Formats: sequence, structure tokens, C-alpha cells
Amino acid sequence: MAFAYGCFSPSNFLQTHFFLYIFALVLPFAKITICMMIAGMTRTPVGLLDSVMLGPGLALLNLYLGTPLPELYLLTGIAVYNFFDAVNLFAVVSWQMQSFLDVSCFTIPPAPP
Repeated sequence: MAFAYGCFSPSNFLQTHFFLYIFALVLPFAKITICMMIAGMTRTPVGLLDSVMLGPGLALLNLYLGTPLPELYLLTGIAVYNFFDAVNLFAVVSWQMQSFLDVSCFTIPPAPP
């Protein structure tokens, strides 16, 4: 999806705003890769649908409809949504590992007397 969007963007957005393009359209694939790694380690099935794929789908729909929304605003919104979705995943996984292993991840326990 990211390659198709980079090739067919009418404003050549890939070359003018490269980092925004990376955060908006490549970060979802990083999140799905991490979910697949966690599923492989825990031997659990991976869900086929993920909310992070909404962003690239909206970007392709915007291209298909002739870009009714400006690409800068659309990709900025997608990047912000993907960032918070990835942070949410990392926080949930960290808290689950913390509770399972009974270790302190985000707090420093007081020293024993």
C-alpha cells in the first residue's frame, strides 16, 4: 500500500515530506510485525484485522477518489493516530509482561529496610 501511494501521489508527496510518509504509511507495518513476533513467541493466533491499517486504507481511498482531502492534512492525521496506536500497543505489552514476570517496569520499588 505504501509503495502504491508513493508512486501514484499527484503531489509527489514521498519526495517532499519523506518522514511524514514513513510515519503515516510504514509504521503500521512495523506494528503488525511486532504483533506477529509476539504471537509467534506466545503461540497465539494473530488477528487478521488491526485498527492501524485504517490509515493506509484511508490514504488509498483518498487517492482513488481524486484527493478530496489535502494529502498533508490526511497523512498528518494518520501519522498521529498510528503513533498513539503503537504507543498503546507497547504500553499494553509492557504492562502484561510486567505483571506476568512480576517485575517493576515503570516504577522504582522502595529499597527493602
